[in-house]
Formats: sequence, C-alpha cells, structure tokens
Amino acid sequence: MSKSFLSWSGIGVLFVILLFANSLSGKIFRHASLDLTADRQYSLSDGTKNILSQIKDPITLKFYYSRTDGAKYPAIKLWGARVGDVLKEYERAANGKLHLEIYDPRPDSEDEDWAQKYGITQIPTRDGENLYLGLAAVNSSGAEQVVPVFDFQRQQYLEYDVTRSLYSLIVEKKPVIGILSSLDIRGSSVPANPTQPESKEPWVVATQLQENNDVRYIPVDSKTFPNDLTTLVVIHPKNLSQETLYAIDHFVMSGGKLFVLVDPYAQADEPPADPQNPMAGLSYDHSSDLNSLLSAWGVTLNKGNVVGDLSISASVTTQRGGQPKNFVSWLLLNRQTSKGLIADADLVTSALDSVLLPWSGSFTVEPKEGVEVTPLLRSTPNSRLLEEKDYRFNGGDPDTMLRHFAPDGESRILAVRIRGKLKSAFPDGMPAAADGQKAIDAEHPKESKGIANVIAVADVDFISDRFSVSVQNIFGAKVASLLNDNLNFFLNGVENLSGSDDLISIRSRGQFARPFTVVQRMEGEAQQRWQMEEMRLQAQLNAANDRLREIQSNAGTHESGKQVVNKAVLEEMKKFRDQKAEAQTNLRVVRRNLRQDIERLGTFLFIANTFFVPILLVLGYVIMRRRPDRSSEIGAKP
Repeated sequence: MSKSFLSWSGIGVLFVILLFANSLSGKIFRHASLDLTADRQYSLSDGTKNILSQIKDPITLKFYYSRTDGAKYPAIKLWGARVGDVLKEYERAANGKLHLEIYDPRPDSEDEDWAQKYGITQIPTRDGENLYLGLAAVNSSGAEQVVPVFDFQRQQYLEYDVTRSLYSLIVEKKPVIGILSSLDIRGSSVPANPTQPESKEPWVVATQLQENNDVRYIPVDSKTFPNDLTTLVVIHPKNLSQETLYAIDHFVMSGGKLFVLVDPYAQADEPPADPQNPMAGLSYDHSSDLNSLLSAWGVTLNKGNVVGDLSISASVTTQRGGQPKNFVSWLLLNRQTSKGLIADADLVTSALDSVLLPWSGSFTVEPKEGVEVTPLLRSTPNSRLLEEKDYRFNGGDPDTMLRHFAPDGESRILAVRIRGKLKSAFPDGMPAAADGQKAIDAEHPKESKGIANVIAVADVDFISDRFSVSVQNIFGAKVASLLNDNLNFFLNGVENLSGSDDLISIRSRGQFARPFTVVQRMEGEAQQRWQMEEMRLQAQLNAANDRLREIQSNAGTHESGKQVVNKAVLEEMKKFRDQKAEAQTNLRVVRRNLRQDIERLGTFLFIANTFFVPILLVLGYVIMRRRPDRSSEIGAKP
C-alpha cells in the first residue's frame, strides 16, 4: 500500500473524527464558554450577575430577530448573532430564572404581530423590507420592559441595556427622587412670590421626570431629607444655609446619589418684578454654586465667568428677518461636527447627538486621592472665559462678544462625573445653627460609605423649556417636541444615578472595532496643529477687522458723500490678505503632510500583511523541515 494512500486515508479519518468531536462537544459543553477577547466582551460583569441573583419570579426574554430576512445583510446578521449569544449567556447565568425565546418575525406572520404589539422598532432596509432586532422582557405577573431596537452604534452598551430592562422588572417600587431648587420648575397655582403671575406651568422636564419616578420636592431650607430618598437633584442652589449644605453632604456620605446643576448666569432665574424700582432687575444675581461641597471633592465652579467658544457657537437671530449670528456664549455641542466634546465612554452621554448649553460655566478639577473625575461635556480649545460685564445685561450682545473674542487655547470642562471615596466637606460634623448652638452628631461620616456617585453640570438653562423643547397646542392638548438632547442628558443622568450600584457599575464593555491607533494619533497631532493655526488666523482676523474699522472711521469724505479709501486702508487690507494667505498655505502643508504620513503607514501595513507575514511563515516551515530527524538516531548503533 502506497504512502500516498495512507496519507489521504489518515486525512479522511481525521476529518471524520473532527466532525464527531465537534458534534459531541456541542452537546456536552453547550453550557460552557471561554471568553478570550481583550475586553471580555462576551462575559457578563459582576454587576449584572448580582442583579440576576435578585430575580425571584421567572422572567421570559422574547428576542425578536429577523434572522431569515436579515441574512443577506452582513451587518445585521453578525450583530443579531452577537446579541443572541449574549442573551444565551444571560440565560445560563440566571440559574433557571430566565427563559430565552427567539422569534424570527417574517412579514405578515403572528411573530411580527407580537413584535409590533410589544413595540419593537422596525428597521427599514433599502429593499423596502422591515427587519426586527429587539427584546421584550416579561415577568410572571405580565409586566413588560422593552428594548425597541439593539442599536449597532451602542454595541458597547448592550449589556447595560439588557440589564437595565431586567432591573426595572425586579424592583418593586419607583425610585424616589428629591428635587431641591430655587426655581419653580414644577409650576404652581399659587405664586411663590407675590409679585409674580398667579400661576406657572411646570417645566416639561419636571413632567417627564414624574413619569418613571416618585418625585419629592424639597424646600431649599430643609435640614433633613426623606429616609427613602435614593437620588437628590439640586438645581440652581442659591444662598443655602450651612444646615442645608450639611444635609446634602450627609446624604452623599451616607450613600445617596447627587445630581447638581449650578450656573454663573442662569437666565431662567428671573428677578421679581418691583413696580417701585423698575431698574432693580439689572443688579439681580443670576448665579449659583455649590463650591462649599464640590471643592472638597475636587471640582470647583469658576464663579463670575461663562464660557465662550468660537468653534461651537450657536447661530441666533436677534430680530425678525435678520441674518443669523454666532453667539459665542451659546455652546452647541454636536457629536458629528465636534468630536470628543461629548463623552463616548459614559452611559449618560454615549447616545447624545447634540446638547445646547447657553451661558454655561466651567469647572476646575483638582485631583483628590481615591476620587475619579470624568469630564462628560467640554468645550474646544478655541474658547475663553467671558467676564460678567460681557453678559450681565440680558445675556450680552452677540455682535459685541464676537468682535472682541480672542480664544486662549484652553478646553473647558462643562459637566463632570465624580466617583470614588469622597471626604466630607464637614469633617467636624454639623455646623452651628443660626442661634449659635451646635448640635451633637456622633454618627456623622467622615467619608462616603462605599463608592459615591455625583454628576455636576455648570449650566441650568439647558433644561428650561426655552432651550430644550418646542411646545405646541394641538386640538387643545400641549405637545412638546425636543429641540436637542438636553432633556435626554438630564433624564439619563437621573436614571443612571437612581439605579442600583450594580447597574451604575456596568459601563462600556470596550470597543468592538480595532482601530489603527497610530493613524489616530497622527490625525490627532495634525488636528491639534491645524486648530492652533486656525486660532492664530482668527486672532489676526479680529485684530485686522478692529484696525480697519478704526482707520475707516478716521478716513475723509468726498464731496459726493462717499468715503475716501486712503493709502493706509489699502496697505492694511493688503497686509491682512498676505497674513491670511500665509496661514492658509500653512494649513495646506499640515494637511498634505498628514495625508503623506498616513499613506506611508498604509503602504507599510499592506506590504507587511501581504508579503512579510507569509514569508515568515514559509521560512519557519522550511526551517522546521530542514531540522535533522533525531528520532532515527536514537536507536542507531555507533
């Protein structure tokens, strides 16, 4: 029998053994898994496992995935299989408390009817088909929680979306949210101030907050808070007493979650009308801060300054029919046009597309041991701090601000998350009361119990109706449509803080894409050089425009009434054109060098992957084949 026949027979036997072993292992080890990915993307976090252990009554997971109709779309096919694998991992980890049912909703089928009844979102395709990729979680009492669609853009938050739905079915009551505010955001039929109108409509954000939470409004002079409070929202805290500040600190040190909105200039804070002194509003203080607490945790509001940013300034129209103008103190953060300004790695901001912050302040961060401060929103380096005189009178004039604007190259932090072991701002316990008597508080914690979680935003106006929604009266009903993601940002923060510590601990599971980090670094460096060049050009533009106006104002006038453009004006204009041309040339050089560097790196990677790696494998095989066969020498005679 030839060696060739034996070789082919051996390969055939190995193939049969492989098929048998694969089939057998699929049955024996179907409940076993091994996750070798870099970020353990296929493994459930400890927070999820803790929540699954709290399930008392069985929950059914109804996964609606258009596997048949979506098979011709590779992205849908791979993403759907990925979601299914994760849901199977949930079923395995729940020890019989979760039952996974997978449905393939074909057109005009009963499965499609049920998917629509549960509110699963249809995914339209270019061929006119509707696909489904969503989840309905149903407990034994019939309560439902739905993930309408598993968005591929949120793939790193897949675990959070599923676990949040399960947690909502597990908890027996709504989270208790306390709101302490100097603004009347809930509206009232009885005016808080006799000089104000008889009634005020509640802010839309207050109405939406009450839909999924048990909201308690807390007086600004409170010295204690309800025992069942899970999250405290402090909005525009003005002139709080030491006793109230201590109560907030004690709440955080005792394990409560805190959401703070402060502002150096809150236009929503309207001064009371005073018929006896109509000019009293001009000296009204629109600012608020909580620095007495936040500074102890490493974050301080820059008082008396709002942030101006030329790169992300919103366009406004100051008069009917007028041309839109850039208002540098209205910051429009857009994920598509302003990369890196909205945090991608935090659950509160990961899904936001645009946020408008009018007259926003900024925070200065001082590192504290055991405390992690994560910026959620920030400005570009093309910004600066505006002084109070620039915006004090009704928010300031857009033209004046733009004309005198000169960026300083520093990026400002507009919103942060503070997380860690926080030290109390009152290490000596409760402060003395107004009568000078100091109460004894033997149980005052010196630091937070467990990991504290605080979110702070340096703006208040962004959640007011004016800057967040458009309210229309349709057939007698008031309908609010969102103008941006302002309310989503706020509601995401409250929802995130009011969940359990296990739910908060579930963060981004890492990126599924593996980008070329060297290319990204090169692009970042080039972008930074480009921004600095742009800032220099803008500074030249502002200075040249001011100089041109000054020269033209001193120019003579001809008998016809026309202004004479003298030699000095012409020279100044020529000088500016030369400066602009030079800056544009430098920008082109930076872009050209960036392209060349990336092209060279791409060429090297192509050659390495195409030739070097195969060559190394062939060389390794040749070296292994050329090694002498020592086994034949073992039994040889000398």
